[in-house]
Amino acid sequence: MIKLSLILLYGKLEISGVQNEQIIKIEVEYNAVVQESLAPFIRGLIKKTWEKNPANFPHPTGDAAFSSLGSICFSFYNGLNDEALQPDERVLGYVYQPEIRDSRLKIKKLFPQTVLTLTDQQLILLQQDLKFKKHYEWIFTFMPLCRITSIKLAEFMNWQKVSIHLLSGTQQQDIEVILEPAAAQKWRSIWIEDITANEQ
Repeated sequence: MIKLSLILLYGKLEISGVQNEQIIKIEVEYNAVVQESLAPFIRGLIKKTWEKNPANFPHPTGDAAFSSLGSICFSFYNGLNDEALQPDERVLGYVYQPEIRDSRLKIKKLFPQTVLTLTDQQLILLQQDLKFKKHYEWIFTFMPLCRITSIKLAEFMNWQKVSIHLLSGTQQQDIEVILEPAAAQKWRSIWIEDITANEQ
């Protein structure tokens, strides 16, 4: 799993993997002024996590509606195109979730603005950070399909919790995303459990 945070002039690259059956993480912080120069190397690193034809998807031509994200959240659409998607990668579907707030809780902001993008090679999670009042950040998490063992949906208060289970060797990592019911329903139509790479 690779995580890339770009916050104004701050950049951070986090690489998670397994060595000797233990999860290890490498973190590199840098001035994002050099992002344009680093981007080809980061893309190359992400591509090394892929496996050829990881799954037999029923949508080989990709998602023609992906461009609609531009009218919903132009910043995230640009972020995915500029920093995340690779020329030979096909988008199969996406789910956009605005920031979730709950007035019943002491902390009204519950979950950040998020987009889940499924491609023919990986699952890309793009989020903002709830710590900031004004948002000038992209926080990407790249999860290769060959490492996803399952994605489950469960009720969480008035929403749905998406639990993404990643496996490297004997070690499992979990990523959780909160979605409103309509977004969760769209996700169900995108992710079909029996097409994951580990179930071929």
